[in-house]
Amino acid sequence: AGDYRTAPRGKPPMPSVAAITAKPPASPPQDGSSSDEEVDRTAQPAAYGEASSQTLTPLELDMQLQVAELVFRSILKGQRIPLHPSEDLGAWQKDTFSESWIQRNKRQRHRVWKRMRKDGEHTPMWSEAHAVANDIGWDIFEQGSRGERLRALRDIDRDSVLSQLRDLLPQLQASYFARCGFGAKSIGLRTCIAILHLFVHDAEVLDACATCLRLAICDCECNRQAVSEITLPLPPGERCSAMNDKGWSFLRQSLRALVVQSGGEASNDETLNADCQNAWVDARVALRIAVCILECQRTYAVQVQMRLIRENVPEGSCPDWRALKDLLPDALRAVEQLRSAGITLVEGEHEGDSAVVLTELRELLMLGVPVASSSVTSEAT
Repeated sequence: AGDYRTAPRGKPPMPSVAAITAKPPASPPQDGSSSDEEVDRTAQPAAYGEASSQTLTPLELDMQLQVAELVFRSILKGQRIPLHPSEDLGAWQKDTFSESWIQRNKRQRHRVWKRMRKDGEHTPMWSEAHAVANDIGWDIFEQGSRGERLRALRDIDRDSVLSQLRDLLPQLQASYFARCGFGAKSIGLRTCIAILHLFVHDAEVLDACATCLRLAICDCECNRQAVSEITLPLPPGERCSAMNDKGWSFLRQSLRALVVQSGGEASNDETLNADCQNAWVDARVALRIAVCILECQRTYAVQVQMRLIRENVPEGSCPDWRALKDLLPDALRAVEQLRSAGITLVEGEHEGDSAVVLTELRELLMLGVPVASSSVTSEAT
């Protein structure tokens, strides 16, 4: 029911333009109630404004795609597109879809509004942080032939990126809504992973990036899950709209940056030092990156990825998987080096917890060491 492609020959008329652009009829409860039966789905909260009508349920998105398919088919066939007489989208849905579709969409709409209200979607702090994340992404990424592609380091305005990260920091510190906006659609999280890759020798930029990333994921479960599942293709690879995220990129780039900032050089490092005009390292930045990794250590993606490192990498798998496997020994050496150096974080941020941070990070990394090698490493330590 509701699938135009399986509808009988007498297809229902298309909705009018006003009906297609109308606000969705469903809304979350305004009194804090959670029961579907208690929800008044006839009114939209005014606090979210016009932008909130852009958020569609999965069923509404499918409806849009099917309507677009019919429109394009009608154009190609040179046929007139029939329009529904009503200006109300809800009336068209009732005439077109089954009652079960209507009820399922109401439940989905309730969940969408509940998530939007929890994340503060389209509130001023959410919107501002999301806009800044897009601005930084504009400096880091460019449009390739098939999709999003990393710019060359020499083509990036370092001062602009650093300034925007510093401007973003107080917003993330002050507002949970800002942290949700930064991670929305994963643009801010992808940008942070890209900065870890591009500015691996620039401690100043990495310091601002790691601080913003930790704030964005520290108490936002959806951001923690998202950043650990992102796959970021490196040049000449591009990220197209149909790409399926497989993870690995966050662990690979964060551990690589940790190794370099602790004074080492990753064995599989694609050296960017020639393009970096502010090349210097700081062990305290390495500790901040370690804190970011530990914020994600309990996510399902990180736990699975660390255990998969033990296995042989199959042909045709994600390139980051093999790179991370090769990087693991360097990362373990870097952690031991930081532990022996006794480096601590700046005052007020995990002060005195550096030894605990490094111990927990080592335990996480040991998940990727085969059992036989793990016992030998533990005895040597």
